[in-house]
Amino acid sequence: MLKLYTMSKKNIYFCTHFVFSFVFIIREILQSVHTPYVIIDLNFENGKAFCSSYIKSEDNDSSISGNLVLSKMTDTGAQAVKTWSFSSRGKILDVVKSTAVTRGKYRLVLSATVTSNGKRDPIMRTVYANY
Repeated sequence: MLKLYTMSKKNIYFCTHFVFSFVFIIREILQSVHTPYVIIDLNFENGKAFCSSYIKSEDNDSSISGNLVLSKMTDTGAQAVKTWSFSSRGKILDVVKSTAVTRGKYRLVLSATVTSNGKRDPIMRTVYANY
């Protein structure tokens, strides 16, 4: 025996909203530049902080730009120690910088943008380490 189910207006709204949300998310994923591989690292040795960032885009004709900011954590927040800016054209950006530091807790923040085919993909990563 065939049963027919009726849906209330509330259920129809929910299903429609869900489908439109799903389509929007998939569209945004397909339109993004896709920056699948990002590494940020902070190490210390002999009074120096070694700050590194590696960004690999899927597109050979990408533009990658941004900043690395090293900050020392204090009781009142973070105090910037050093800022490095970078930019590159191509698939890979590999940045390694160092600066003198004293003992304490540090934060390294990567803020970058990968641009390809007119589409921008922002990247934000943070890592903490003690020296």
